[in-house]
Amino acid sequence: MKRDSVTSEVDLEGQDTTQQLPMEGWLRAFGSLRISGYRAFWLGMLAAYAGLHMQLLARYWLVFDLTGSPMALGLVAASWGLPIISFSLFGGVIADRMAKRNLLVIAHGVKGVISLAIAFLVATEAIALWHILGASVLSGIVFALSTPGRHALISELVERKDLLNAIALNSSGISLNRIVAPALGGFLVGFINIEGVYFVIAALYLISMIALLRVPLVSKSSPRSSASLSSDILAGLRYVKGSPNILSLLILSAVVVIFAMFYQFLLPVFAADILGVGASGLGLLMGTVGVGALVANLALAYLGNFQRNGLLMTALLIVLGGALILFSLSNSLYISLICLLFVGMGSMGLMTLSNTVIQGGAAEEMRGRVMSLYMISWGFMPLGAIPASALAESLGAPLVVGAGAIIMMVVSLSLLARRPLLKSL
Repeated sequence: MKRDSVTSEVDLEGQDTTQQLPMEGWLRAFGSLRISGYRAFWLGMLAAYAGLHMQLLARYWLVFDLTGSPMALGLVAASWGLPIISFSLFGGVIADRMAKRNLLVIAHGVKGVISLAIAFLVATEAIALWHILGASVLSGIVFALSTPGRHALISELVERKDLLNAIALNSSGISLNRIVAPALGGFLVGFINIEGVYFVIAALYLISMIALLRVPLVSKSSPRSSASLSSDILAGLRYVKGSPNILSLLILSAVVVIFAMFYQFLLPVFAADILGVGASGLGLLMGTVGVGALVANLALAYLGNFQRNGLLMTALLIVLGGALILFSLSNSLYISLICLLFVGMGSMGLMTLSNTVIQGGAAEEMRGRVMSLYMISWGFMPLGAIPASALAESLGAPLVVGAGAIIMMVVSLSLLARRPLLKSL
């Protein structure tokens, strides 16, 4: 069969094997979208991210509207984060054993059903805090069991040289939805109420399932293991322990998440009590974080196979910490928006870089389990919201966010200074 340089062929395993024409200039940032399997994955995840970020706004605004309590926000956040820490290791083993595309399709179907249940409870005025807590726990379990597979699937759909570009584009989808979904969700809360927003979320997960069914069933992993789940988990832990670079990056990610990223769960407090901008203003705050994240990810996608990752991580840590400190001191909406723009750039840039280096350095047969440990580090973010929200009730949200940012910068930069391997990434 004659092969054309701009059309796609698929080999017997469903992988796109066509050699594509190189993209020049700014088009390099979108290079991975030439691959049909990755393109279907990206579109499916774009719809899912829209549902996720719209749900974050709807969930936390609903909780704050029902209770008026920062502590309640922390409890709901923790009810989502605890399952991530508890079940992500199992999700990593599942990702290394089954078709990752099918895992994602099932997970998004369950998330859609959960959204429908909340929508009906709100519509019938039967909603209570414990319903939201239960939905958060279920969503956290599904997220934990499926997200390692979502991360690991990217490296099965693209070549290693395209990995940073593909991960950055995937993160750009998250960033784009941080801009659009919260702003749209904040508008829809006033237009079709909370229950209408949850119906929209369920529809977005359905769209995601349809798109993901077009992703080829591929696997570069080793044959299915006959060992027990616990044995496979222990094997993954031993592998990470013997990989100093990966272990160091996992520790660094956990430090950033625990001490800095909980600010997201306190944004309703800033929007309602400090800036006085309501639900639509909350959407604007969340959306501005997304703008910064999108800028960072498109820049990383353009950089492609970048080599000075340790230096870039250090710069992003400083940007993130400094912007959070200034945000905590601001009483102006405009200054807060500028700060959150840089918060988005720093946080998403760090996430994308660490994700790329970890995936690129992990053995294929261990990648799902390695990514499950990466997800555990991010699971500490909502858990950190409990002490942060408790302190926010007594000391105020600005003081807690600013102090957390200072601690994050001191510990993270000290870690980088003491870990020569990170400097050479």
